Amino acid sequence: MSAKTLLFVIAAYLIGGCAQMPGAPPPSPPPGKTYSCTGANCDVKVSVKCTLYVFCWIEADPEWLQVPRGNSPVITWEVRTSGYTFSDNGIAFPSGSPFRCNAAGKTKFICNDMHTAPGKYKYTITLIGFPFVLPNDPWVENE
Repeated sequence: MSAKTLLFVIAAYLIGGCAQMPGAPPPSPPPGKTYSCTGANCDVKVSVKCTLYVFCWIEADPEWLQVPRGNSPVITWEVRTSGYTFSDNGIAFPSGSPFRCNAAGKTKFICNDMHTAPGKYKYTITLIGFPFVLPNDPWVENE
């Protein structure tokens, strides 16, 4: 067997082995940043924080929203930092999730949580403004 063939076989086994590895489970909520959404409506404040006016990031308050079993709330996100608005896809959950979202102007997004099954759902917040900020990926947990 030639060296090239041997290397190809080894690479194929490694790639095949890595493809079979299971994904990691969703993380646990961060301490102190969790909010239990027990009512019919829950609010998430979205703001932009900066260091030296150049290094900016999106903060969601709360960062992790827990929805108890049997509750199907309306969740409202509102941008609190002037000069920033939601993009067209300002709040985006993965397809197949129990959330139906719509923009309510440039600084508000409203999602209905159908709470069809327990699960942890990462979503993406995307804002437009200056200075530029990367999207943030907080969580909603349906218990």
